[in-house]
Amino acid sequence: MSAITHETRAESAKKVEKTKENRKTLILSILGDKEMTAFEVAEKLFAMGAIKILDPNAARPRLTELEKDEIVETVRKVRCPMSGRTVAVYKRIV
Repeated sequence: MSAITHETRAESAKKVEKTKENRKTLILSILGDKEMTAFEVAEKLFAMGAIKILDPNAARPRLTELEKDEIVETVRKVRCPMSGRTVAVYKRIV
């Protein structure tokens, strides 16, 4: 890996680290007692102005971390109307 690539990756990681906990808090608030996909969570984040573009990748990593921390769980699979792919549905358990 080049020095430039290493630097840009480190800069990006540092920037994400600053917003990570806030994003988790927002996601938990959005989930409430509902079951939602990452895309549905991203739609809410976008509507709130918390993200600049509608992208489920703004929610997926945090949902994965919340699942590892046993705060949310996957409850079923559904077909995403946007991508046509099977995706997980998340639910808050704590």
